[in-house]
Amino acid sequence: QDSSSWLMTAHRLRRRYGHSVLLLDWLHHGRSGSPASASALSASALLAQLRASLEHVGWTGADHADGRLTLAGCSLGGALAMLYTSAFDADVDRLVLVAPAGFDEPWHRLSHAG
Repeated sequence: QDSSSWLMTAHRLRRRYGHSVLLLDWLHHGRSGSPASASALSASALLAQLRASLEHVGWTGADHADGRLTLAGCSLGGALAMLYTSAFDADVDRLVLVAPAGFDEPWHRLSHAG
């Protein structure tokens, strides 16, 4: 899965609600390259990648003219969206998680209860 999986959703959000959407592929995921060092794949390094990307497009702090972000993430992106919200809560208005990594799946346990 790469960021192109979300293109239709991004187009619909733009068309219907006027939202700007930034789609990212994390290092060593999707269509991005592989880093020279495995340390570039740590949670803190990926969080820094997210922060740098948002700063690059002007979507952080007081620079963001549209107000606070609605931050969404799927799988690894969901885990990083949670970390970002925890670290930069003043930037985030809403958090949307789709099957975020790092959560136990209680529905699975319940379906196998005796």
